[in-house]
Amino acid sequence: MSWQWALFRLFSSGLLLYSIVLLGFQLFIGIYAIGGIRRYLRSNRFTDYRVLAASQNAPGISILAPAYNEAATVVENVRSLLSLHYNNLEVIIINDGIFTS
Repeated sequence: MSWQWALFRLFSSGLLLYSIVLLGFQLFIGIYAIGGIRRYLRSNRFTDYRVLAASQNAPGISILAPAYNEAATVVENVRSLLSLHYNNLEVIIINDGIFTS
């Protein structure tokens, strides 16, 4: 057997081992993430975030929406932003260009 063939087999074996180790780490991270998500959902299953968002004590939020050359869709975009179910919401549309029809 020539030295080139031995070097090729060593490189192939190393690449296979690297791929298996990398796949193993990704599977471990995926399984660990599933466990973390289940713990999070279990701890927050009694929380109703809609009640928190409708509360008068919720902090105010300002949404800045740039509208450069958005004359055709700016009305629909603003309506969509205003349809968010949050009590203290401020929507600011920034005309950072010239509206053209």
